[in-house]
Amino acid sequence: RILHVKGVRMVKDVSARRVFLASPSGLDEDRKTLRDAMSLYNELSSWSSGVALIPCGWDYMSGGVGRPQTKINAALATCDFMILLLCDRWGSPPGGSNSYESGTEEEFHEAIRLLKDPQAPLRDLWVVCKSPSLAQQRDPGEQLKKVQAFRSKLDASKPVWYEVVDTVADIRSRFERKLSDWV
Repeated sequence: RILHVKGVRMVKDVSARRVFLASPSGLDEDRKTLRDAMSLYNELSSWSSGVALIPCGWDYMSGGVGRPQTKINAALATCDFMILLLCDRWGSPPGGSNSYESGTEEEFHEAIRLLKDPQAPLRDLWVVCKSPSLAQQRDPGEQLKKVQAFRSKLDASKPVWYEVVDTVADIRSRFERKLSDWV
């Protein structure tokens, strides 16, 4: 960015940080809220902080030859942070010879692997579980049961500390707090 003030040209370096948004389908409003929050942060704070946030995820990718999840994982490997959003869906199988039941699950495990690699740029993984409706909780169905099983595994092994939110506004508020850690 270049800033002109009364004939004086000011140049400042701003470092870009890629934020990977992982989620199954059905969380479009939540993903948009996070992208909007990053955009607003960039407009209001990137100059003063020296950091700009660039969203990344499956919805930013174009098609091509090869297993889609392999391309998504390659994009994740270039990111500094990952947000994993879950609610009532686990997602669809990613294909290939692995044992993952969804692309989101594969992205989670890839992020854990990258966090252990000192050469990888990934610095943090934020897992957010949005509460499903009471009706869904009473009759969860297969997709929600898989999300619940994942949360139980996280509770038992504690590889990450996840947060539970109720609304899109909660996600945005907590993300804005998370930004201070990341920046």
